[in-house]
Amino acid sequence: MKIKKLFMILLAIIICIGMAACSKSSGNNNSTAANSKSNSKEIVIKYPNTQWYDLVYIADANGYFKEQGIKINYVGEVPAAQIVPSVASGSIDFGLRHTPLVAMAKAQGSDLKIVAAGTQTLADYPHMRYIVKKNSGINTLKDIAGKKVAINSFGACSEFVTREFLRQQNLDPNNVHFVVLPDSQQEQAVDNGLIDIAIVHAPYTQKALNNPDLKELTNDYALQQGISGMCPYFTNGDFAKKNPQAVKGFVAAVGKAADWSKTHEKEGKEIISKKLGIKVDDVEAWNYYPHQVIQKDAVDWWINYLEKNGKLKPGQVKADDLYTNEFNSYSNSSKQ
Repeated sequence: MKIKKLFMILLAIIICIGMAACSKSSGNNNSTAANSKSNSKEIVIKYPNTQWYDLVYIADANGYFKEQGIKINYVGEVPAAQIVPSVASGSIDFGLRHTPLVAMAKAQGSDLKIVAAGTQTLADYPHMRYIVKKNSGINTLKDIAGKKVAINSFGACSEFVTREFLRQQNLDPNNVHFVVLPDSQQEQAVDNGLIDIAIVHAPYTQKALNNPDLKELTNDYALQQGISGMCPYFTNGDFAKKNPQAVKGFVAAVGKAADWSKTHEKEGKEIISKKLGIKVDDVEAWNYYPHQVIQKDAVDWWINYLEKNGKLKPGQVKADDLYTNEFNSYSNSSKQ
């Protein structure tokens, strides 16, 4: 009886030791998992609250950045004219602005690199539309001369394409009065007669088209079938060297959003509507290059334009130095 009792006590002790060991092992496993999770560092990217039909908003809403281990830290609205300098200084990590602005900043010494193609102009999806009042008497491109024209900043698509339109009409490209206004304010300004012509970008173009007192005069597709319409994503060159995975992940996310947008336009408009606080019926979509692979001919067009018009010296900025597809898995790291 005593032996049996002693055996039961020993068995109980063994069981307790085993349970303690299992508990300790389980605790260690949980601790390892927690440490492993904490060691997986989230990449935080500083990005401005843009006022356009931006793929970043779509990629973020659809979880594409999360898939890449990226969190977008929206730093607030940055004026259009300050986006390029803000990327150059490191205040923000990526920007969405037109190619000539990036090229001219690079010529002045800013270490910038275009890494994703951004917008692509098509006949039904222009990058920007020229909006006038129906009773303004402005009916042709020649009528632009001498008029008060709203642009969102100097040195970009709206200024340079307008000057090129005037040249094509054998008119003085300087015979126009530019007024800087955010895209969100231009429809109301032209409707109230404060300006003669609004050059509006998506999403705000749709509200202007919906206004019964306004009409579209032309759009950037009229200039060589929209070759000027590539408004790309770019980053700081030093940031790209130090954070290649962040750049690769950013490009992958916006590339996936670009492809998704082509077949989910309605849902894309709803995302932009919610993000910018405008009615979905007033949202027009941009078209984006497939997979966000940068096209060399679109970059070359702007470099040639800037050289021809004295904004760049010949050979001062080369396409291969201005952009790269190395972070885009669809390009096989080759120039397009």
